[in-house]
Amino acid sequence: MKRSCLALLKMLDDEGLSLFISKNSDLIYSSKMAGITPLLDVIDRIELVSLSGSTVVDKVVGKAAALLIVYISALRVCSKLMSRAAAKVLEKHSIDFFSLETVDFIANRDGSDVCPFEKIVSRTDEPTEAYLLLKKTALSSQSPGGSPPND
Repeated sequence: MKRSCLALLKMLDDEGLSLFISKNSDLIYSSKMAGITPLLDVIDRIELVSLSGSTVVDKVVGKAAALLIVYISALRVCSKLMSRAAAKVLEKHSIDFFSLETVDFIANRDGSDVCPFEKIVSRTDEPTEAYLLLKKTALSSQSPGGSPPND
């Protein structure tokens, strides 16, 4: 898995993306937007059944992203940076993962505190609850910015 994830992470960088999702070698979704917004956007745009069994390639995976990845029933995750809490969530739900670096927590954009989305999900381990909490918070302050590959 490490070799295939390294190739997928290289593709993420080469394309200037923050996240992409593929299934059966087909690109389902990609985004250049930072943060949790792309995962929330893909959930709203694409039927969950189409996302089930997919591979998520994301620059940063914290607990919030991991819970959304469980929510879409992804098969595996490749990331550049992952929190220990995210790894624990993925392990619990038997989702294969690889990360170039593992950290204690995901920091906010200026590095002064824990990521606000990580704080939002700190008291839940339930993917549906996390999705509803994150959607309510993120979509009230940001607009979606990703697109299916054929838009």
